[in-house]
Amino acid sequence: LILMISNKVLVTRQPNDSHVFSGESITLTCEVQGGETTEWSCEWRRSGSIIQRTDSKDWTFIVSESSSGNYMCQCRSRDDWHSSTQWSETIKLSVSISNKVLVTRQPNDSHVFSGESITLTCEVQGGETTEWSCEWRRSGSIIQRTDSKDWTFIVSESSSGNYMCQCRSRDDWYSSTQIGHIFIQYVPLAHCMISCNSSVEDEQDADNNKWSKASGTGPTAWQEKKENKDKENIIRHFLFRLEDNTVTLLLSLSAVVRIFPNRSQFFPYESVTLSCVDSENSPDWTVKRNTAGNETADWGKRNGSQHVIDAVYLFDSGRYWCELRTGACSEVINVTVTDGPVILQSPVLPVAEGDAVILRCIHSDASSSSNFTKFYKNGLLIGSSSTGSIAVRDVSESDEGLYKCSITGAGESPESWLSVRVKCFR
Repeated sequence: LILMISNKVLVTRQPNDSHVFSGESITLTCEVQGGETTEWSCEWRRSGSIIQRTDSKDWTFIVSESSSGNYMCQCRSRDDWHSSTQWSETIKLSVSISNKVLVTRQPNDSHVFSGESITLTCEVQGGETTEWSCEWRRSGSIIQRTDSKDWTFIVSESSSGNYMCQCRSRDDWYSSTQIGHIFIQYVPLAHCMISCNSSVEDEQDADNNKWSKASGTGPTAWQEKKENKDKENIIRHFLFRLEDNTVTLLLSLSAVVRIFPNRSQFFPYESVTLSCVDSENSPDWTVKRNTAGNETADWGKRNGSQHVIDAVYLFDSGRYWCELRTGACSEVINVTVTDGPVILQSPVLPVAEGDAVILRCIHSDASSSSNFTKFYKNGLLIGSSSTGSIAVRDVSESDEGLYKCSITGAGESPESWLSVRVKCFR
């Protein structure tokens, strides 16, 4: 014989939200009014079926898509197993897939070349079994809609930029995911492409200066060669591809575009200087740019291979690089001018694997007393600081991504891409 206790039973949840996402943790509690000091064992039902028994009034579990339903509970005192409470009223739990998105690329290389095929995938966490339709944007403009989370295309010069994706379930068109980000850097093939046998230990460049053969496990590998000119080390970068036992030189970068101040984000009216540096200190290099207005004509004040912008404006945001009349060019850097109150100071050019990187958050008002900052990578919090800066030590390829920062009470910065160059020689 089981006696029914008249205590009223109520189910509560923590977090107290009727909508939870797949993969989240939730705690249901069977609250027996007037029985706060009693030790209870409880039975849980979902949509009429017993699914769990607990030795306390709390039940914590990780939700999945199958967790949706109406929940109710009934408890018994551990000291009197023959008496039980009434069944609680039902509480409804609706589970949605996680709306967090990660964009991946295949091949997984931040530098891509004209004519190559690349596949971008909009990975929705917790939504592996859902059929998706996705929308893709580059630099803010819609450029593609796909009936799946994958998008494959052939790379061209216009392919550089910040890519974003957002997906909707085909079964629920009114709900959408968050937006995922990835940056793609197009690199033009050098006009002097050559091939050599991969078994050769050393090769000589046109100046008869030896450099070590590149090595690496991926389809492409970077080789660095240090040259000394006027007591300043200039690093030349050679990009190779290994295919069918042949090493092909794809690109030789002999100039570097430098920017002062050494950052990629600026406030309006700041003075910015861009210059081209190579091993010969040649004045023949020209700083080129492609801004929001696709402007490549004369701009700023030119002095040899140096360009000075006395005061930058929003329309000066864009891509900058060094170029010779022959077509040779440096890597591209991205410059952002924002009218917001916060910018991020981060490396403009790729950093070498193993180096340390300092990220610094800068307020437009230098006298501001607010200094508590948070730093994010690909939208996820990676650290906070009361000094306005953090260090990323011993960087690796996994540290590549879009970084931004925020200052309490002020706002957040735009995002900047941090690129890591893997060392291809020892």
